[in-house]
Amino acid sequence: MSRGVYTVVLELSSGKSIRVGRLGVLTFDKGFYGYTGSAMGRGGFSLEGRISRYLRRNIRKPFWHIDYLLLESRLEVVVYAESDRSFEHIVACMLSRDAKPIIGFGSSDCRYGCRSHLHHLGLDPSLAVDTVVSIYRGLNLEPRVICEERFLNRRGLR
Repeated sequence: MSRGVYTVVLELSSGKSIRVGRLGVLTFDKGFYGYTGSAMGRGGFSLEGRISRYLRRNIRKPFWHIDYLLLESRLEVVVYAESDRSFEHIVACMLSRDAKPIIGFGSSDCRYGCRSHLHHLGLDPSLAVDTVVSIYRGLNLEPRVICEERFLNRRGLR
């Protein structure tokens, strides 16, 4: 089982207000969002376990902040990199420079002072993914990308 960092890129086709657990009701603009997390454990907490959970999307009862957004959006892409070191907080911090952080989302228990682990990446799907990939490369990580078929179709890659 591998360990590493991932960023899930989701699309909201329109702006909406969503109740996100104890954060309450948050208003999300239309566009693409990147949620960054780490997978440093075994089983469901491994990189494969986390990614497959997002791709399956069978969330009966939301538990994590991201679950609430997954229920209301379309998953487009997962960018990930294997690493024995946790890069979650570094990636989240760097995304906060390039994209709008959704304050407190995914970071309410963060000991590193991250403002957010979810960022609004704009309206352009290519730019959203390229932003994430360039951050991974800038950290000397080897990003891999899993794309949903409709994302590839939208970019004219299939």
